[in-house]
Amino acid sequence: WIIVNVFGLLMIFNIFYLWNDILIKFNIIFFDKNEKIDWNDYVMIESDARRSGFGEHGKGETLTDPDEIKKNKELFETFGMSVVISDKISVNRSIPDFRHPDCLKKKYFRRLPRVSIIIIYHNEIFSVFKRTLHSLYNRTPHELIEEVIMVNDNSTLDYHYDPLRNYIEKNFPSLNFKIINLNKRHGLMKARVIGAKAAKSEYLFVMEPHCEMTYNWLPPLIGEFVCE
Repeated sequence: WIIVNVFGLLMIFNIFYLWNDILIKFNIIFFDKNEKIDWNDYVMIESDARRSGFGEHGKGETLTDPDEIKKNKELFETFGMSVVISDKISVNRSIPDFRHPDCLKKKYFRRLPRVSIIIIYHNEIFSVFKRTLHSLYNRTPHELIEEVIMVNDNSTLDYHYDPLRNYIEKNFPSLNFKIINLNKRHGLMKARVIGAKAAKSEYLFVMEPHCEMTYNWLPPLIGEFVCE
């Protein structure tokens, strides 16, 4: 009888735990809606602080190899940026924390709405784009992301198609990515509208494919939409 009851209690606990996890994921949680928490991911912050290497912590870098300098100059004429330097920097690099010290102490609502993040791109350098995606994945609470909608504004570079999709499936499996490949060039504003129409959430954040997200960037922005 004791063994049966203990087993029953464990089953009840497991069911409650699983349902609680599901409810938290969908932001339906068993807490006061006005409760505020510290959303900072201190494990990620401490891990980044220990990183070292080429371009880490946003450090500027220069090339010394003559062949790399030549190649970088040639690619600069086409893309308007130092492609070789970008390719040598880790796609998962650390960046400086530019937040004001007072911002580090702020807490935001535990119960926040989920958002649709829209990224428009056309012929973006792959290494730059990867850093955007890794920073988004690493420094954004996944429970706050409804989806990431990527609108490919008719890029002519092959890696913006199957290679990009494969990279996302391999490295960011826990987020809902949706890629929209346009069959002709629409321009930034029309592409944004296309992304917005495809979004599920009523909260939309549009970002560039050459940005790197800093720590705790999303809760303060969403918190502006939530009343006490």
